[in-house]
Amino acid sequence: MWAPSKAAAIRAAKRRSAVQPTISLWPLVAILIVLLIVFMVSPTPLHFHHRVPVDLPRSVYAAPQPGALRDDAIRISMRSDGSVYFRNMQVMPQDLAG
Repeated sequence: MWAPSKAAAIRAAKRRSAVQPTISLWPLVAILIVLLIVFMVSPTPLHFHHRVPVDLPRSVYAAPQPGALRDDAIRISMRSDGSVYFRNMQVMPQDLAG
């Protein structure tokens, strides 16, 4: 039997698109995974030399220094040309205490 509401429902179904629009979040997830891997693999420096290029010496019989990486440790650097740096300032070797 024919009814006006049934005919209206048929006309509305013909007007609707068969494709349902959706937003895919998989590209966002892929980008976040790549960023996570990049930041986890990238090397981070353990300490900074205050932009003073230093040639680190190689030693065979080194004595262990457990407090050498502390924040309050005194760091003295010597370049290959003989210049001496206390923290980030160049000093004369005779100005340093024994």
